[in-house]
Formats: sequence, structure tokens, C-alpha cells
Amino acid sequence: MNSYLQILPEIVRREVEKLPQGAPEEVRLRVRQPPCVVIGGREVRLAHCDAPISREDLERLLRAASNGSLYTAAESLKHGYITLADGHRIGVCGTVIVENGAIRGVEYVSSVCIRIAAQRKGNAVTPTRSTLIAGPPGSGKTTFLRECVRLLSSEAQQRVGLADERGELAACRKGEPQFDIGEHTDVMTGCPKAHAVDMLLRTMDPQWIAVDEITREEDALALIAGAYCGVKLLATVHLERVEDLKTRPIYRTILRSRIFSSLILLKSDHSWSAVSVPDDA
Repeated sequence: MNSYLQILPEIVRREVEKLPQGAPEEVRLRVRQPPCVVIGGREVRLAHCDAPISREDLERLLRAASNGSLYTAAESLKHGYITLADGHRIGVCGTVIVENGAIRGVEYVSSVCIRIAAQRKGNAVTPTRSTLIAGPPGSGKTTFLRECVRLLSSEAQQRVGLADERGELAACRKGEPQFDIGEHTDVMTGCPKAHAVDMLLRTMDPQWIAVDEITREEDALALIAGAYCGVKLLATVHLERVEDLKTRPIYRTILRSRIFSSLILLKSDHSWSAVSVPDDA
């Protein structure tokens, strides 16, 4: 059984299991609201589940997700999520605890979003040049990136260094990937992307480096450093339109560096197209 099913409230689990395999992209549970699922990018109520979710439901879910000890998941909860053993990510909302300007955790949880990880082979292409994968939330960027890594590693026989900060891409369990990421892929799990890229460059001699979700300036700078070392790159970014690359400071840094030669744009329906990388004007 998928680990996310095991932690759901019983009535929710039964109804989710009735859905076609691969149909639900997310399960969303909110205090005092009926449970919902996201299918085809659209959030809908889960059939035959009219009873509202309670705070106790969410607390039990999080305890189960952390194997009975929220203390063990405290570090990731500071960033608003827990990653399950097979790559599913649980986003958490509630009252944030801040001490001396630093986030210490989340209490009084009010909602959770379980993003269901999946491996879809055949939905990508084998990159030949440094490639940026872009799209809105829920468009399948992580799934697409995972398949590109597998194709590079197994089909093209390239060494890939995978910086898997949140444990979603490879879903390593005690160091062993639960997803097929190819035979020539080396995974650095749980480490901030910028540090992971530097460590992979220094220790594993990769031909490619892959990262999910460039969100910080240091992520971009680490990738630029990798490109200057002769490594090819795979990375994902959140955006709705190609033009957004010019309006966000982090992405402008990437454009100015010219480290990406190819751009793949995903849409909310998981379709994709190769487009030209805009200039940095």
C-alpha cells in the first residue's frame, strides 16, 4: 500500500482507493471542511465523504507520517512539510512558531496537502543540453525531471548527480532509491540544494547535475558554478509564462548567466513543449 494511504482517516482512505490508479494528484484535508482531491488540476470534493475533517484527524495523520514522533520530523516541519518514505510530500498549514526571528515549528495545524508522487516512464525526453523545466504548480515538473534523470542515467549512460533536498525525486529509504532514477545516478538527500551541488561536484565527478525547484539566490549561484566546471544541468522552476523568467530576480540571474540552452514548458494538463530560452534583456 502507498504510504500516504496508510495515514489517511479510514473513510477518506476507502474513497481514495476507489479512484482510478494514478488519478488523484493531491489529497487536501482542512479542519471543519470535507476532504477534497485534485484530479486533472481541479480540486473536487471526495465522494461519500461529507463529514468535516477534525483537528484530531490531522494530528493523527501527522503522527503517523512521522512514525509516531513529530520530533523526528521537526526540521522539515520548520519548512512546512514532511516527506514520506516513498516520496509523497505533506504540506502543512497552521500557526507558525517563531522564536528570536527563526521558525521553530507549526502548531494548531489547520490543513494539509498530500502531493502524491508518481513515476511516469515515457513522459519525457533524454536531454542533450542543459535544460530548464518550467511550469505552474501541479504541472508535473518533479515527475518530468525524474524521468529525464532516469533516461540520462540508464539510456544515455551518463553520470547524474541528483540533489534531492526534500526526498521527493528519488525517495531514498536508508540510502536506497524507491524510484527508478537510473543506474548511473548518485543521490544527495536532505541537504540544501546549494550545498548538495557543491558536494556532488567535489566528490562524484558528475556529467550532469539535477535539482528540483530553484527558489533561492544561492541555488542559482551553485548551478552557475557547476556550469563553469563543465557540468550540464537539469533544473525546475515555477512560472506560468516564459516571460516570467525576466521579471523575477533569481530567474534573471539564471538568464544572464546563459547556463541553460534548452527550455521545456509544462502546462497544467501535464502536456509540454520545447520553447526558446529568452534573452536576458
